[in-house]
Amino acid sequence: MGTGGSGNAGSALGILPAIAGTGQRVAAASGGQAFSGTGSQPAQDIYDTQSALGARFRKSPSIGWLADISTINKARSLDVYGGSSFWANFGDDTPEQLLGKPIAESSSIPSTGAGTGTGTGNALMVYGAWDNFIIVDRVGASMIYEP
Repeated sequence: MGTGGSGNAGSALGILPAIAGTGQRVAAASGGQAFSGTGSQPAQDIYDTQSALGARFRKSPSIGWLADISTINKARSLDVYGGSSFWANFGDDTPEQLLGKPIAESSSIPSTGAGTGTGTGNALMVYGAWDNFIIVDRVGASMIYEP
């Protein structure tokens, strides 16, 4: 998945630069670094991220999470009592789920944020309807003259 492209010549615009500076971020509930997995309310950051997405997008069949493995492991550690409503691992080739939606790993997403509690730091988890994220590869056209 294209996460970090700049959108300049020869580079597609990735999801992280696309949401940077748009206000489409959720501030850390703990008032510190965005989802560090620690603090007074680390799970609340995840709930806030989910609820920040509009209802019409939350009902999309392609909705899901995207995060670095370090962030995914921090989210896993929040489910200390095995509450299946927060983190689910069904096995049998069924993708893991966070709050009932699939979660995928991307090493392009930073695992540490520079968040200030204002929602202006690095995105550590992305939650969205991926059917609205389109990857297009435009290959140069060539014509062959055959007399």
